[in-house]
Amino acid sequence: MNSFNLNAHLKNEKIQITLRILIIILIICTLPLFNPHTIYISIFDGFNVITLFFLIIIFNLIYFLVILKKPTLFYKERIVVISMFDVFASAYVMYLAEKHSAYYPALFLWYIIGYSMRYGNSVGLSTYFSVLFSWILLMTYSQYWSQHFDVAFGWLIAFSVIPLYHFKLVKQLKTTLELLYKDLDDSVYQASHDPLTKLPNRVLFNQKLLKATEKYEKFALFFIDLDSFKAINDSYGHLVGDKVLVTISSRIMDYEHFGARLGGDEFVCIVEYKDEISLKKYAKKFVHHLSADCNDLDLKISVSIGISLYPSDTDSLHQLKKKSDIAMYGAKKSGKMRYKFFKEL
Repeated sequence: MNSFNLNAHLKNEKIQITLRILIIILIICTLPLFNPHTIYISIFDGFNVITLFFLIIIFNLIYFLVILKKPTLFYKERIVVISMFDVFASAYVMYLAEKHSAYYPALFLWYIIGYSMRYGNSVGLSTYFSVLFSWILLMTYSQYWSQHFDVAFGWLIAFSVIPLYHFKLVKQLKTTLELLYKDLDDSVYQASHDPLTKLPNRVLFNQKLLKATEKYEKFALFFIDLDSFKAINDSYGHLVGDKVLVTISSRIMDYEHFGARLGGDEFVCIVEYKDEISLKKYAKKFVHHLSADCNDLDLKISVSIGISLYPSDTDSLHQLKKKSDIAMYGAKKSGKMRYKFFKEL
């Protein structure tokens, strides 16, 4: 389960624990109105109803602490167990309430639909079968529901049929949402990536550059331009030119730094560094990696790289881009297939 779903489900668990405790307190307060002796009925040796309710409250408080400290502990199993607990506890309260339990059968539908909506159909199905089983027990052992068997049977049919339509609806909604999210992801990707090279485009680059000022204490901006790219297009055609761009992009992605295509044959990379000596070694290795022969196209490729440093050259992002561009032209003038720092011009 991804972190988003886990966080959402943990929030639901906390809300349910709070509601469960409030409902139990409400039951303790109102059950004597139905039958003053109900809460003192002995259910086990040394236990009566009110004692059991207080134990359930303590259990829920412990449960709350567990999900705070160990949120992933037996995650799926505990959701199923808690759903069954809610159902059977409610059935037992209805058993004690006798004729007043006629107000509460719809609660079981709420359990099924609620657990299914919050945690998915797999948990919903376990709640569904728990409801059917507990209701059959109630029809069998409750004096009130035994005497009103026709009404109880009608509720049994409702519990059996209505959730099935709900499960189908949830499944259809899930499929629809997955398709919508996929379309949204595709749209976001297309808006932020170059369709030819699959590299991030100018829009995403500007966002990453801004974040780099917050994430890194210092970094270098590499401005990359292919040498004699126009001659390649003129001599071999744009189809070959596109293959060259894809090849360069693939080589840029061989490195872990962030790389993007600005347009045409212009690329940029954001490179974090510790010191300028190591950065120069990195730049030398990088320019040779990008300038390797393209054997499948029988072409020699070379690039020129201009490098500006943040914040030593400038703390203005506009000036940082401008200075790396100027440095790139300086590299071309010095013989191509080279890198040049702006401060060396």
